[in-house]
Amino acid sequence: MKCKANVKTFWVICLSFLMALMCIGFMGNFKTVYASTALQGEGTLTSPYLVEDIDDLKVLREEVNQGNSYDGKYIKLTADIDLANEPWTPIGTSNKTFCGMFDGDNHTISNLKIDWSKNYVSGGNNQNYAGLFGYMKGGNDAGIKNLTIENADVTGCLYVGVILGRSYTGGIIENCHVKGQISVEAYSYAGIIVGRHEYSSGLNLNGEKMSIYNCSVEGVEQKASISCDYAVSYVGGIVGFVAEEDFVFSDLSVKNADIIGTYSVGGISGIGHYGNVFKNVSVDAVSVLSVNSDPESPRAGNVGLIVGACQGTETKQTVFKNYEIEESNASVNGEEVEVVFGNQMTGVEAVTNFVAKVGNLNYYETVSEAVQNATFEDEVTLIRNTDEVFEVPAGIVLNTNGYEAENVSIKALEIADVQVSRNEQDNATVVTITYLNSEKVTTFIIPDGKDGVNGANGSNGKDGKDGKDGTNGTNGLDGKDGVNGVNGKDGANGISANSNLTIVALVVGVISLLGNTLLVFLFLKKRK
Repeated sequence: MKCKANVKTFWVICLSFLMALMCIGFMGNFKTVYASTALQGEGTLTSPYLVEDIDDLKVLREEVNQGNSYDGKYIKLTADIDLANEPWTPIGTSNKTFCGMFDGDNHTISNLKIDWSKNYVSGGNNQNYAGLFGYMKGGNDAGIKNLTIENADVTGCLYVGVILGRSYTGGIIENCHVKGQISVEAYSYAGIIVGRHEYSSGLNLNGEKMSIYNCSVEGVEQKASISCDYAVSYVGGIVGFVAEEDFVFSDLSVKNADIIGTYSVGGISGIGHYGNVFKNVSVDAVSVLSVNSDPESPRAGNVGLIVGACQGTETKQTVFKNYEIEESNASVNGEEVEVVFGNQMTGVEAVTNFVAKVGNLNYYETVSEAVQNATFEDEVTLIRNTDEVFEVPAGIVLNTNGYEAENVSIKALEIADVQVSRNEQDNATVVTITYLNSEKVTTFIIPDGKDGVNGANGSNGKDGKDGKDGTNGTNGLDGKDGVNGVNGKDGANGISANSNLTIVALVVGVISLLGNTLLVFLFLKKRK
């Protein structure tokens, strides 16, 4: 009996211990999802948690990195913050992700610095997910918006960006900007806004489904720089890598930047996957460079001014709508290439709904948009048939390129003013015409009649004297050729012919003077 009592007591103790462990585990899970925060606010849309200074930002980071995902919670930045180039640990890791909605409220975080190793070690502890935020999940309830980062120096291995290292099933990145002195270095998967963005989207302020919306990069005082070392870099001015399917990337711009990698290097994105839509995007003063620094690998290429590579399928191509390129270039190992969409990795061409282009690089969905963005003497070229009603401004050249345009009106130049002036140095009258609907200026220079006298070359007629040397008719005839149409009846009297030449020259000069005077009178009369 005593033995049975001891056994019973043993099992009661074991059961109690297991229940204690379960309670501890439950409490740990409870904290992971619903952990309290030292931030002011309630975490709701109307009463968000408030980040008021650098200490609050560090509180947010520590709580996320310890397991509070802020899933479904709202956080708002209330002031500008200077990180003072102190080493920054990102908010969110691969197993402790950020799942909330961070609203920068149009404030600026400046002087971000992350100095991790970019060297990849197979099976090693690589320093991945570098950025102000490291890793984000959370679907439509998550996101980063209305935030500017000024001056950033970020280095990491995989998934590296200034705003965000990686988003996987996260939310929208909206109205985020990086400007100033910018340097980003990585092994692979790097973008100045976000390194890798997969299966992530949300609704923007206009209620449209977007993945990355209204974001920009601009190098100030010097070019922004982003580079990757790996053979397949996936590096872009906005985003390095995006996932397949119907994700929309809209209203994005990169200005004054160098984007450097080996393979899949683009001004906006390193790759455009099947089903992706890129619209209203631009690059200005951007160099996209594919450089292979590995002598043992010949791989280089897949470079484009908008995206580095297009990986579409027959049923789901990469789609582009409206883009602009200014003063930018792309090159492979130092050889410049004029590529916009990058190589077609699967052999399926990118799909566009462009109707017209201005020059060779700027494409538009409508002819009206094309002519609005054309400057004087630009050529607008049709690239498909259109029944659009549009007007081509004066001074713009329309090239139908073999396509049909049924409702086109060409606006003629309308004279605004005619100015007549004198150029005494050249002894000429200058007529200048300006127009109401164009920057074009037409200038006529009318020389004085005096120039007509010189034009008769009377003095050169003296060469006709050589005709006297002819002792027979044959040489005399040669002398006529020397006179060249002075109309001497016989070659024997070259001197008389020369006298006739002078009279003819004088008559021609008088007629020229009268004609020029009449032309000036007509212009003056037309101006009145």
